[in-house]
Amino acid sequence: MKAWEVRDGVPVWTSAEPPEPRPDETLIEVAFSGICGSDLAKITKRPVPGPGDGWRPGHEIVGRDRTPGGRGAMSLVDPLIPCGDCACCETGDTHLCPALRRLGWDLPGGFAEYVVAPKANVWALPEGADPAQGVLADALAVAVHGVRCGLRPAGAGRLAVIGSGPLAWCSAAYAVASGWSVTVVVRDPRRSSAVAPHIACRQVLLSEAPVGGFDAVIDAASGRDDLPLRAALSLVRDGGSVLVQNAYDPGVRLGADLRDVFRRSVSLTGSFSYCRRHGAGDFRTAVDLLAARPDWAAPLAGRRYPLGDLPAAVAAVTAGTDPARPLKAVLVPEDPSRG
Repeated sequence: MKAWEVRDGVPVWTSAEPPEPRPDETLIEVAFSGICGSDLAKITKRPVPGPGDGWRPGHEIVGRDRTPGGRGAMSLVDPLIPCGDCACCETGDTHLCPALRRLGWDLPGGFAEYVVAPKANVWALPEGADPAQGVLADALAVAVHGVRCGLRPAGAGRLAVIGSGPLAWCSAAYAVASGWSVTVVVRDPRRSSAVAPHIACRQVLLSEAPVGGFDAVIDAASGRDDLPLRAALSLVRDGGSVLVQNAYDPGVRLGADLRDVFRRSVSLTGSFSYCRRHGAGDFRTAVDLLAARPDWAAPLAGRRYPLGDLPAAVAAVTAGTDPARPLKAVLVPEDPSRG
């Protein structure tokens, strides 16, 4: 098979042996593989940081079950593999499991023609769902976790979401569905013009957002500097809450007076990944939401590139300030009929 592997700090399009599934694993023939913001943060660097030479990125995976004896069903893959036995797993905080393994980092990921995953991490695509939109399940699960587990009070009040990427829009969509009155704060509304009209929210520039005008704020922007978090602290009311979903770059420091932040009784909470505190967990909730084929999801999963054209896909998404650049890129097989 063909796959992208990072060797000597550089992504390489190479031939590799197809993985052999163990009895507790499913073999997936990849049909759609999303390029996440966390992927971009790594593979745009030189050298590419990683767990070791030869690692294979990609954790937003949709494909067909090709396990011997399987039926070829289209499936979604949950990339988080917790141990299942520790105290964190027992409480449902599987994202905090100290032995957590992740497809696309600790284990070979989905920027390949085939990948294997534990059977417990493979979900059948619900009937009628768009398989391409399945690549959003991971980001939507992160959004579900932040809104459901990190915001106080839950499901009420005025919420601002800072950012215009997939995580921000997934957060806005789930927050609206959960009863929040949502305003999305963006740098350039042109980039998200295909998504915003399909979510019952306002979209404003930062300069138009009212200072202290929100009960809660989600920071879901890019984290190259502390501007998004400082903006969030300015927009939240006294006694409100700020939820940080933003994965800030190493070395970023908060240039704000912490005395002022906490004198205002602002709750500042970090939200990482997603959990299983609520029944089947945040990923299952995300899958159920996508099964309804929401209109806002289609533009996010609509820009596709051949699997072998990873550099072109990355270049398109990171093309400076071009408002026409896609919010997200999705890799598909060289032979589209396989999808």
